[in-house]
Amino acid sequence: AELQDIKFVRSHAQAIGQCQKIIIKNKFKTIISADTAGSAKELAEAKDKSVAAIASKLSAEIYKLKILKENIEDEKGNVTRFLIMGKKILTMKF
Repeated sequence: AELQDIKFVRSHAQAIGQCQKIIIKNKFKTIISADTAGSAKELAEAKDKSVAAIASKLSAEIYKLKILKENIEDEKGNVTRFLIMGKKILTMKF
């Protein structure tokens, strides 16, 4: 698909909210999904060229999706943070 083929964009509600400028500019209809990676997976399985997903570059690689446009967030400094809670202490290296 190409950007001009897109009519719908699917993603988590937070990601949809963070990318309103491109959604409004292109008059995309939104489809709310449980998460961004799941949106990419659903997109890959459906093979509907009128639907795009807002997801990470890693999700695009995993599901072999073409990236139509990068860095579409409204605020460039916007970062999603994750907090992992549990009884056992783990050390994570990034």
